[in-house]
Amino acid sequence: MATLNPILLNELWPYMVVFCRVAGVLMVLPGFSENYILGRMRVLMAMLFSLVMTPVLSSSIVTQEIGSAASLGTLLLEFGIGVFIGTLSRIAMSAMDVAGNIIGFQINLANASVFNPAQGDHAAVTSSFLGMMALIMIFVLDLHHLMIRGMVESFEIIRPGYFPLEDMSQSILHIVAQSFMIGVKMSAPFIIIGTLYYISIGLINRLLPQVQFFFVAQPLVLALGIIAIYATLQAIMTVFLDFATPVFAGLR
Repeated sequence: MATLNPILLNELWPYMVVFCRVAGVLMVLPGFSENYILGRMRVLMAMLFSLVMTPVLSSSIVTQEIGSAASLGTLLLEFGIGVFIGTLSRIAMSAMDVAGNIIGFQINLANASVFNPAQGDHAAVTSSFLGMMALIMIFVLDLHHLMIRGMVESFEIIRPGYFPLEDMSQSILHIVAQSFMIGVKMSAPFIIIGTLYYISIGLINRLLPQVQFFFVAQPLVLALGIIAIYATLQAIMTVFLDFATPVFAGLR
């Protein structure tokens, strides 16, 4: 047992620290934490990532006595930091939910809900569509590599055993504000279309109150919305990726 303890300290302890942080990240990271990915697969990925990352990061991890209260606290802190890092990327992805809900409301698709496999619940069809498009673009453009790189570089930004609560809360508030602003920006063309549509229909309805134009013109706004989605989808994805890429890389 006397010879086993130094081996545990030198080899197993750094792996445990890295594994706790990586497991926390993968628990909420977009593309890796979706409901259609089995939990055992996430655990396996966390183990493999930790196995590769530990030799690079072991020199920056201070050894502690395994089984002590301090070591347990360090592991819990590392798991919490991992959840925080993954949550930043998840909040960045919520910009697509904001944009999708606004777009659905403006083109009368707010009540048209479908099952969103990423959320495991029903959501507006436009929100589900934009969310799945964002996930596809992340893997097509290899942005998940930036997520993995961000996990590695997080050990340089937040040292193991250190929990900067104030800085983390400020980062959360900043990303939430930016995510909402980007979501509104991506849906701005549809806000303009919806505003002009309802103003026009309101004026026509005042001129001809006998005709229920709000019901007659429903297919028109739906057609205009679908055409607008087709015309602005590339711009929406560009704005989202410009915002989300630094977040995935851990630069914000």
